[in-house]
Amino acid sequence: MSPSGSATAVILLVIGVFCALPPFLSSTWLLVMFLSFVWLIMTANYDVLDGFLGHINLGQGAFFGLGAYVATILLNTQVVQRLGLLVPVVITVAAVLAGAVFAALMAFPLFRLKGLYFAIGTLILIFFLQVLALNITPLTGGSYGLYVPPAFFMGAFVGYYLAFFLALLSVALNFYLSRSALGLAFHCIKEDEDAAASIGLNLMKYKTIAIVISSLPTSAAGVLFALNSGFIDPNIALGVERSLLPALMALLGGTGTVLGPVFGVAIIRIIETVFFHYLRLPVPSMLFFGLTLLAVAIFIPEGLMRSPRINRLLAWQRRAFPERTPA
Repeated sequence: MSPSGSATAVILLVIGVFCALPPFLSSTWLLVMFLSFVWLIMTANYDVLDGFLGHINLGQGAFFGLGAYVATILLNTQVVQRLGLLVPVVITVAAVLAGAVFAALMAFPLFRLKGLYFAIGTLILIFFLQVLALNITPLTGGSYGLYVPPAFFMGAFVGYYLAFFLALLSVALNFYLSRSALGLAFHCIKEDEDAAASIGLNLMKYKTIAIVISSLPTSAAGVLFALNSGFIDPNIALGVERSLLPALMALLGGTGTVLGPVFGVAIIRIIETVFFHYLRLPVPSMLFFGLTLLAVAIFIPEGLMRSPRINRLLAWQRRAFPERTPA
């Protein structure tokens, strides 16, 4: 079997295992897996801007929170509630469109900034939406938050499969970008914007496409989260960790790689589940994540998938266990 065939077989096996897993999981573990898939969606989407375009986006959580709020607000209106079976489709489409429009509108002012100024500008997005959510009380519930009507609650079992499908879609999108003309255009802009412009690439057009693409699955993930949790407020839907953790997970796994976000999310979620949910360490989680980011910056700044040590280990494995070919 060729290396590509082996990789495809492994991927299909992993997907099959995750599809067959829910009946054997408790409600607690279903929730853990659901949240892990949500983080993977956000991290993979974060990497569209950072890994492929070279712009650190600390505002990924803004699209998540916007999607959650749009869906919850619509679910509390009589007009939408009368749509019956069309309700999930309507609120999801509305949330995704709201995220896309917001991303497109923010593209022009944000992409006039560079480097750390761009990162700070994107982080301001989540604070901007927090202020709106706190002050438009009749619409958002303010600091009291909003409840999803009980008729529209989504169980953990259904949420698991929907979040898993959306996570697969997000990773597949990154795979497409790594091998498509669109992804090549992003890479050219990342390497040298002046050179990319000199060969005819419209920088603002491709940057806008990138931020809109990154907003779509993340906004849908916000809808799933709202339906599963049944309640949102500015701290839950628009907390700063919604923007900082995807960056940490992507950096740990390796930005610009298809599987980097997957490994980054898996490592952080395993550590978080063991240390904070089972061992219940008396350490603030954000302090732990900050120390993890510091360790990544010192020891593996290029991320696991780009680490020379990992690459040497894989090369040694290929030499030690060469692919068998038929005589």
